[in-house]
Amino acid sequence: CFIYSILAALHPVQIHPERVSHYTKYLNEINYKGLEFPFNPRHTQKKEKMNPTIAVSIYHYENESK
Repeated sequence: CFIYSILAALHPVQIHPERVSHYTKYLNEINYKGLEFPFNPRHTQKKEKMNPTIAVSIYHYENESK
């Protein structure tokens, strides 16, 4: 999911953007070798070093009132 979400942002489509078949042809654009999946947000810096033209922002919200 993580790789496909990046590809979807780089290559937007109008019809059925949820279908990964739109993005598989672009998989070679991203270096994801050595990354573990499911993707751990702690590895964002490693991913960015491997792909210097792609920046990722991850926001985390934790509800403190339970």
